Amino acid sequence: MLVRSVRTRVPVSFPLLFLGMMIPLLVPGLSSATETESDASTFRWIHSASDPQIWEQILTSFNDELVPDEAQQGQSELDVYRYKYLQKVGVVNHSALVIVGHRPAKEVSKANEWDEYSSAFNFDLVTSKKSSIEHAGGLWKWKFIKLAKFGPSSIPDVTFNYLALDENS
Repeated sequence: MLVRSVRTRVPVSFPLLFLGMMIPLLVPGLSSATETESDASTFRWIHSASDPQIWEQILTSFNDELVPDEAQQGQSELDVYRYKYLQKVGVVNHSALVIVGHRPAKEVSKANEWDEYSSAFNFDLVTSKKSSIEHAGGLWKWKFIKLAKFGPSSIPDVTFNYLALDENS
């Protein structure tokens, strides 16, 4: 799929305030991308109701990533993410792109509605191997753009934008 656990490379660019993130899966380093309509039919976003078996497998495998933060002494409440959840899961063949959401609380209020970020991971549905995607640990306000092809493979790549949490992201 979009993210092969073994060969993920994430070239990052900084157009204005947005980082453009492209995840070439199979052929890292190719610079030209084309939209892919035929591959789009094999990629799908899933949720607990659409594919409960895969959702449960991912939920179980990502148990450590979903453990709530504990407040440290002197730490601001704004820096403690007590609610972590599967925000988005995209699947193609035996691979998944897993987006974990981080919030200070399960319930969104006026005080914390802005304070949410995401982390992106590769997940192999056959081996249950997961890996974090380089430079995708702090995605703020991420937005899926489109599927693209970065090489001869029929497997699509994912492109998306996000705001950086800080200048070092």
